Amino acid sequence: MSLTSPTPVRAGAPPRAHLLAAALLAVLSVWDGVAAVLLLPQGSADLAAAGDQPPWAVVVGKLVLSVLGLVAAVVVARAQRWGVVLALGVAVGNALLALPGVAFGPTTSSRTASAVAAVGMGLVVFLLLRRSGSRAAARDPRG
Repeated sequence: MSLTSPTPVRAGAPPRAHLLAAALLAVLSVWDGVAAVLLLPQGSADLAAAGDQPPWAVVVGKLVLSVLGLVAAVVVARAQRWGVVLALGVAVGNALLALPGVAFGPTTSSRTASAVAAVGMGLVVFLLLRRSGSRAAARDPRG
């Protein structure tokens, strides 16, 4: 890596599973971010009074995690290891925020959206932790 290069030289392309996880994380982050931005102007008092909306803390948490998820998706696609760690944290955080909505969501649509988010983030975690076939075979001492 030269000192004049604005970006570090990558060791190689990211595994295909990481690219798929980055794309899925980006899509889910945009989806959660748009939903949070639409609810944000209502304020905490109006959300609590409505009764059929998520709590204010969940809305703000989803907004923060969606921004971090977009950053993580870009960094994972650029094959940087710290992006995988960030993406794992974002996916687990999003899944934990979505799980109560699966069981206690006030409407069928909110329960369905929470289930899609939780399963999607679980899939992101699975894809990021999955070993690629070539690396797994290279590390297997049995041949």
